[in-house]
Amino acid sequence: MSLLTEILTGVAAAPVTAAVAAYFRYRLTRVREQNKTARLTTALDGTDPAQRAAIIEACGSLERTPKRRRLRG
Repeated sequence: MSLLTEILTGVAAAPVTAAVAAYFRYRLTRVREQNKTARLTTALDGTDPAQRAAIIEACGSLERTPKRRRLRG
């Protein structure tokens, strides 16, 4: 390959890589939010309306806890 071809390939690959990375970030965020909604819906299902505020607060506090560290290995 010529130097020009290598440069043009690198220049063309950068936006594609950025777009793919953005898509995967979007999908991951969407799945996480769907899971949060499902957990909250399950927690609230069949509860007394007077208890729902406390349940929502508890779920929210669980969502704000620090994320676990990855295990090395």
